[in-house]
This record gives sequence, C-alpha cells and structure tokens, in this order.
Amino acid sequence: MIAGRDTTSSGLKWFPWLVSTHPEVERKIRDELLSAIPAEEAKKLRVFQIQELGKLVYLHAAMCESLRLFNPPVPFQHKEPLQAGILPGGHFVHSKLKVMFSLYAIWSQYGERIASNSSQKDGFPSMKTVAATIIHNFKVEVIEGNKISPNCSVILYMKHGLKVKIS
Repeated sequence: MIAGRDTTSSGLKWFPWLVSTHPEVERKIRDELLSAIPAEEAKKLRVFQIQELGKLVYLHAAMCESLRLFNPPVPFQHKEPLQAGILPGGHFVHSKLKVMFSLYAIWSQYGERIASNSSQKDGFPSMKTVAATIIHNFKVEVIEGNKISPNCSVILYMKHGLKVKIS
C-alpha cells in the first residue's frame, strides 16, 4: 500500500464535492460542529483539532461514506512474485508475471473492517480535521457545468478537477 499527500488530497477532494451536492448532509455536519464548540465561537473562523472531533458521529459517518464511494485513493496495484507459485484460487503465477489487482474491489468488500482497524493510525483523523475546518469556515459551491468523474490513474483524482466557489 502507498500513502501520503497525494492519497490524502485525493480522499479530501471527493468529500467537499459530496457534501456540497447534499445540502441536508452539510446542514447536519455544520450543526454537529457547532455543538462541539462554545456558542461565542460559532461565527469565528476556526481550525479544529483532532481531539474535538472524536464524538462527532455524523461527520465521521459522512467521511466514511465518502471514502467508501471513492476509495481507496490508489485503485489498482500490482505485484510480481519472487518465485513461481499457485494463487489461492488455483491459478499458476510465473515468477516474471505481474499480477494486477483492484484495491477498489477489495475495499468495497472489506473497507469497513479495514477502516476500523486503521483509521486511528492513518490519515483519517487528519482528513476529518481538514474537512471539519473547511465546512465550518466556508460554503463550498461546485461551479455549474463542472463535470465530476474519476480519472483512471494510479491515484483516484477527479478527471477535470473540482471547480468551486468559496464563500
């Protein structure tokens, strides 16, 4: 597996798009964020800390749903065996053969288990703080006509980028 800034930024790009296209989700996340801070800070710009977000279940669920739909950010991977062998399904693999597999297929079947085992030590908490900070401080509106589709690449980017108006 690979991880880093490209995978984190890819995962974060899909979240604001999904939230901005579902106003009821955005409203619930905003309300939940407001419940986590003192009332006098409600209208102030704020950078959230990981510790503040632990009890925000709706934000957590929305982030998990975004990652379920558009994760893993690296949809394909390949491996080359050191020596010839037999795969669990009974297929012979030559030592010079590259075996390509879909992490997306694995994630779609086992993603919840993978996320629950890795979310506290990987980039998920950081992604939540960035997402919470963006949603609390800004209104993100997708520019009309911006075609949203995944780019077939090593990293799951948006094909035409995410064109937004921030207010």
